[in-house]
Amino acid sequence: LDGAMIGGQIGYNWQGGNLVLGLETDASWGNHSGTVRDGNAIVQTDEIDWSGSVRGRLGYAMGNWLPYLTAGIRWDQATRSQSCPDPAAIPFGHCNTANGFAPYNLSDTQIHQGYVWGGGLEVATSERWSIRLEALYADMEDETYSLGTTPSGKTLGSGKIEHDFTTVRIGANYRF
Repeated sequence: LDGAMIGGQIGYNWQGGNLVLGLETDASWGNHSGTVRDGNAIVQTDEIDWSGSVRGRLGYAMGNWLPYLTAGIRWDQATRSQSCPDPAAIPFGHCNTANGFAPYNLSDTQIHQGYVWGGGLEVATSERWSIRLEALYADMEDETYSLGTTPSGKTLGSGKIEHDFTTVRIGANYRF
């Protein structure tokens, strides 16, 4: 899947000496998607529409620099769809009007849960503002997707999908 997301975060940090402990939650929206078309004109698309996490953070402050590690729980909403957009244009195969098929577009949406961990570097640019660069790895549980039945009565099989991925994020923070 390829794409970009935009989001926000809120959290709390506590500093004792150079040690920084924190808790934050974030949410992102956008479109990570990928599409595959087979030789019979069937189109399969997978998308991640939103994601969010709750994570702990452990860092070591060095002047304006804060390298940190983070780990927690992540959720995202994913959709799998399959369509047969124009059966009349296909001379043979599964998506062909001669075989009794009609156009269809079926989909199923599931919420995945998993673990997320990573690290980053935050740099204070003023008393209230900082910027960060962060890399996170998400290990998501699999979910079963059932697309249903086409207009011609063919039941599409269900299948489990698991997605694990790495995200690189940049951000700006305002401290209250």
